[in-house]
Amino acid sequence: MPLFFSVYLDCLRILACSCVYLGHNGLPWLQIINRVEDYYSTGYDAVMLFFVLSGYVIAFAAEQIEKTPRNYIINRFARIVPAAFAAILLSWFLMRMAHDLLPLAYTDVNQLHHPWHFGFLSLFFLNEVWWNEFTPFQDGAYWSLSYEAWYYLLYFCLVFLTGRKRYILFLVGLLAAGPKIAFLAPVWFAGVAAYKWRDKWRLSKKGALFFFVMPAVCYWGLKRMDIQISNYSMAYHFVGQRIEEFMGHGLGAAASFVWSYVLALLIIAHIYAARHLPSLRGLETPFWAQNIKKIAGYTYSVYIFHMPLAVFFIAVLQRNLEITVNRIALQIGVLPMIILLAHATEHQKPRVRDWLRRRFPEKEKSDIVSQ
Repeated sequence: MPLFFSVYLDCLRILACSCVYLGHNGLPWLQIINRVEDYYSTGYDAVMLFFVLSGYVIAFAAEQIEKTPRNYIINRFARIVPAAFAAILLSWFLMRMAHDLLPLAYTDVNQLHHPWHFGFLSLFFLNEVWWNEFTPFQDGAYWSLSYEAWYYLLYFCLVFLTGRKRYILFLVGLLAAGPKIAFLAPVWFAGVAAYKWRDKWRLSKKGALFFFVMPAVCYWGLKRMDIQISNYSMAYHFVGQRIEEFMGHGLGAAASFVWSYVLALLIIAHIYAARHLPSLRGLETPFWAQNIKKIAGYTYSVYIFHMPLAVFFIAVLQRNLEITVNRIALQIGVLPMIILLAHATEHQKPRVRDWLRRRFPEKEKSDIVSQ
């Protein structure tokens, strides 16, 4: 992957993370406690951007770097599980400490009565399968990790299994995950397609610039026209709501799947053009490359830790966040903690990966490798 393009993908990760973080911590104090259910906010759209980027990067890594099932599994585990475990543990501890201070801030306090149940399901990313729909101990951003982990598994089936077995187990995995995860799977796999077709069409400078800018303009126009899917829009009324009525159950975040498909198309057009845009090669300079990658190295931690920390500080401070000084106080409390947690979890990925490689040495032959 060209360095400038890798750095640009990091820029998009930072943008997506910032939208989620500011979308939560910038809301009034009674709204920040809600789960990720505001389909009008850019926070939901940012998660879809994360999905597409994840599909793209995982497809690249599986093909160019990992190449074996063992390496794929170790890298996915080292990336997602330590921080996920820490987030569950931290969220439980903070809820236990602060739920009496501001009961309105902890709407799922019932989870404290069954911590092993909810903790186990969340750690194994079962919190969104089928009709499960909860986030562990008020960590409102955790829902998407369940989707992400299942997409890792489904992609493993397609890449590292052979023959009919790959398709059978892929379908079994999709069935086990349930309709919500299945409805948003095309968004993640759009990123895979963008990687596989990365050089399919040659673009001139003007063509690359057009397709680089056009998706952003279209996105802005669609948001202005307010035809993205939400519980109150026309698109949801004609698609998402009817499916929910047919199935007899809500689809949660996946109720916005048609809007998510539109977003995915816009995103893959944008990143395809970015890879062919000469003017972005300035990102290869050491200053930009090093600093952007350093900041991007905190995005996962910001995403997974910010919500339980924010709710905790809200409960402790009990201040109205519509006042600017109180919002600043919240950031002073939250951001340093996220940085510390990132160094203890996300930045320990190389050590976790090395330990797993020693614990599970590579065998000479593997029944499931498809080279």
